[in-house]
Amino acid sequence: KEVITTSSSKPPSIILYTDLQMTLLKSAIAAGTVIGIDRTFNLSSCYLTPICFPNVNLVTKQTGTSPVMLGPMLMHWDGSFDSYHKFTSHLQAKLADIDQTNLIFGSDEEYAAVKAMKLSFPNATRVLCAKHLKDNAVDNLGKTLAQPDVSKIINKLFGESGILSSEDQVTFDEIRQELVTAHPDMPYLHDRLLPNLDQFVFRPRLKHPHLPRVWFNNCNESYNNVIKRATDWVVQKVPDLITKLFELEQDQTRDVRGALSCSGKYTLSPQATVLQVSYETWTQLTPDQRSRRLLKLANFKPKTSSSLTSTGGHLTIPGVSRVAQKPGQRKRTKNCKTVSGPSKKLKVT
Repeated sequence: KEVITTSSSKPPSIILYTDLQMTLLKSAIAAGTVIGIDRTFNLSSCYLTPICFPNVNLVTKQTGTSPVMLGPMLMHWDGSFDSYHKFTSHLQAKLADIDQTNLIFGSDEEYAAVKAMKLSFPNATRVLCAKHLKDNAVDNLGKTLAQPDVSKIINKLFGESGILSSEDQVTFDEIRQELVTAHPDMPYLHDRLLPNLDQFVFRPRLKHPHLPRVWFNNCNESYNNVIKRATDWVVQKVPDLITKLFELEQDQTRDVRGALSCSGKYTLSPQATVLQVSYETWTQLTPDQRSRRLLKLANFKPKTSSSLTSTGGHLTIPGVSRVAQKPGQRKRTKNCKTVSGPSKKLKVT
């Protein structure tokens, strides 16, 4: 979609996607799914940074889970902020009509990528992969502590009853203070790890209650493996890699299209079954009719629940109307004149 020249000393970066991939991305954002972004190594002379996300409108027949979709991709030659910002700025322009408060980006701790996403999407929620945080914590804490002490801290942070399982911000802050008091001479723990867990793991879950306790960047990791299997684990020339990626996108399009007639490895999720047709009906559709149905599926947005959840996630109540009106009210709230219903006389027997 775009070739970006940054300097005369290195080749241009390339942004790759089809219109259908962008439409699927917009649908995933509207559904509140985490949009993963992660750099892939050892594919070619350049890096590949794809965007991946689960498609909640589809179900994999074999596993019963939502399949991973390949979204827009960046082929670039370094991990600089400038390279990532060119990519995120392009996405910002294409996603200008979406509500950023629904946008949830997920990544590891790569500073340049996180900074670029923050600048391009300031109102989006950003989450960090718990596995990367945990692995980095083990490495950094192991430099100054014995293994038993490292295990205790890791369990206090990432364990089932650890700080990330706190019910509210008050409980999180109490456990955080206990850790700071118990380990006063550990700047990595105080200044980096705990703030990251608070800002990019715990608080996003309070803001978006549908998020899991911890998020893992499994979508990108699994699709990275798909790409490497497609290349037979052989380093590709750039044109050959582009061809392989296009073939993967075409396979993805066929699989999504097949779900409409339940004839492939995917089927439609329960909320999207209204779009499904029999295989016999599908074979009788014209190419234009099939394309329109595919686009309708790509744009499909499941009905959201009208319930309201408290900030702490403890209380959920049914949705309520914006204004409690009087019986018989017909006009808008500001200048309405109440019309009472027919009166009923009390009969005394």
